[in-house]
Formats: sequence, C-alpha cells, structure tokens
Amino acid sequence: MTDTPDPDLAGQLDRLSRELDAARVALERARRPASAAPGAVPESRDIRKALGGAIRRRRKAMKLRLPDMQEATGMAHTTLARYETGELRLYADLLFPIAAFLETTPDALMREAMREFE
Repeated sequence: MTDTPDPDLAGQLDRLSRELDAARVALERARRPASAAPGAVPESRDIRKALGGAIRRRRKAMKLRLPDMQEATGMAHTTLARYETGELRLYADLLFPIAAFLETTPDALMREAMREFE
C-alpha cells in the first residue's frame, strides 16, 4: 500500500464535490419562492406569510397566546391564527390593533416581514 493519492480518485472526488455544490445551489433556488429572486416584486401570498410570521414570532417572543390577542383586539383567535399563517389577507386597519397589542408598530412588523425578501 502506498501513501500517494490516486490521481484518478482525487479527480473523481473533486468532480463529485462540484456536482454536490451545484445540487445544493439548485435545491436552495427551488425552495425559495419565485418572488424572492433579486429585484422581483414579492407575490401577495408570500407577503402575507412573511407578515404573519413576523406577528407570530413577536407574539411568541412575548410569551403571549392567541386568546390573549383575541381579547385585546376583539378579533377571533381562529382569524388571528389565519393571519399568522398568511391564509387570510391582513388589511392595514387591522394591523394597527395587532401591532399595539404586540407593543410595536405596523411599520416595524412590515420591516421585519420584508427582511425575508432581501
């Protein structure tokens, strides 16, 4: 047995490594929403999901429950849950009481949501 590396094996390993890197990049692109492409305008559904995610993260960070938000905003907790998942469109006038409950501003929630598209 020799200690010198097999040049054919090293070449194959290098080629496989490049192919694996290319596959990882392709997989990452496939997982990313089409609207996340650089310079693209995010789709409405992606914006809803991002904003809902920002609301949910803020609520959980404050250790609050949906029934707490329901009581403070007067909105049904099932509706609030659908806002958080992006299933329902959240209009600006409804964002204000949610933001107030979360001790933040609608602008701050939107900025957090839009970071997903940077």
